[in-house]
Amino acid sequence: MKRKALHFNPTQIIENAQYTSPGFKHKSIGVFAFVREVGSRTEQYWCPIKHALRVSDPHRRYYEFLEYGDAEGYRARLEAFRTALRQDKAPDAPLAKP
Repeated sequence: MKRKALHFNPTQIIENAQYTSPGFKHKSIGVFAFVREVGSRTEQYWCPIKHALRVSDPHRRYYEFLEYGDAEGYRARLEAFRTALRQDKAPDAPLAKP
């Protein structure tokens, strides 16, 4: 008896959800923006260094990162990056309604 391997394809899941859920596109934009923001904050906290290869669509924090290969700058400025992240109030986010 031959078994089929199960393959996880996130693109297919998203495409299927678009057809089954009205308004999925608008909801997914918010989810993707949230995931991108979490990723950018994580990268700033753990490794604020620009990539060796060009990034096609970098997040807003990327431009302040250290140049690739700047080990001394990394050691010197890592705590400053983390402090800036703690003080960040997300200026691009809309204000919450009281």
